[in-house]
Amino acid sequence: MKSPGRDRTVPAQPCRAPLTRRARLGWLFFLLPVLSAVVFIPGGVMSAHFMPKMLWATLTIALGLLVLPPRSDDLRASLSVFGAVWLAYGAWIFLSLLWAPAPRVGFERWIHLWAIPSLAFILARRTRFWESRAFWTCFSVLIILVTGIGIAQYLEDYLARAAAFVSGDLSESIRSFLNWIPGTMPPRSTFGQKNIASMYMLISAPLLVWAALRSRGFRRLLIWSAAGLCVVFILLARTRGAWLGLTAVAIFCLVTGRVMGRVKWSVRRFALAIIGCAVFLALALLLQPAGNAEFELFKTVESNLSAELNKPDARIPMWLDSLGKTNPWIGAGYGNYPIVATPECQDGRVKMLDWEIHNDYLQAY
Repeated sequence: MKSPGRDRTVPAQPCRAPLTRRARLGWLFFLLPVLSAVVFIPGGVMSAHFMPKMLWATLTIALGLLVLPPRSDDLRASLSVFGAVWLAYGAWIFLSLLWAPAPRVGFERWIHLWAIPSLAFILARRTRFWESRAFWTCFSVLIILVTGIGIAQYLEDYLARAAAFVSGDLSESIRSFLNWIPGTMPPRSTFGQKNIASMYMLISAPLLVWAALRSRGFRRLLIWSAAGLCVVFILLARTRGAWLGLTAVAIFCLVTGRVMGRVKWSVRRFALAIIGCAVFLALALLLQPAGNAEFELFKTVESNLSAELNKPDARIPMWLDSLGKTNPWIGAGYGNYPIVATPECQDGRVKMLDWEIHNDYLQAY
């Protein structure tokens, strides 16, 4: 076929078949696992969240993979660097079970932390949810809901006092609803623990920004509102890991946006943005750990590190105590570090299988 006014031949474009109803509604099958954020059992603490959420996610991911047929491009997908690392990580898990004291413990963790996320990735490719405007609308509403609950938990006393001017029953109803959702310190939202909730918001925020930049009208305003509430939630939760992650995401977006020409800023504004992120990072490092009663924003690095070193349950003593307990080459076997560390525990107590030292790299070895 020849193009008008030119002699070169232009290959004919194949006609795309119209999308089937199943393909148009595929995003719904990815939204179902995402709704695990609001799945919990009233009562209890972490057990009322982790098990119901994991069960819901597993069943809905399996449903999506059974209902939706594989896409033709799934078979032609090339292996990325991240994919190669992820597969190597999964292979290492199975290899480490050969010398693990309790291979079943490692296998169960492999299911939770490797197999199910891998299946979720396959479902994401199969549904291509990111191309659906309806998905981002529903996801934004979900984020606004869970962040709103978390912020309300943080402001519980203020809300209850304000409601008391209207009615005492209204004040008690607000407190009852916010405490009906199980968990530890606020703002835990529907996740049971504010560290977990902060990490969920940290992952959601850049995705929402990406979707907002590609949306228009009311949907764009809705998505930006959800992304902004994610940042507010992270700030109120005061979890340093989420603060550091948010700073890293901001710097990455600024640098890549500048290099790729997506952010059309002057050099001066770009430098100021980088400096602002660096200041935010410094303040995050100076903050006390989340959960402390007193809160000093401008605490010095020396006093903060001193407090961390003197508390036996703080991060740094736990990290130092973990060194030398396992073989540095092969580790303890995936998920088996609590079993290996128990005989050397100074207090003589048996460590639970979910015991963590808050450092995945040290805990693995």
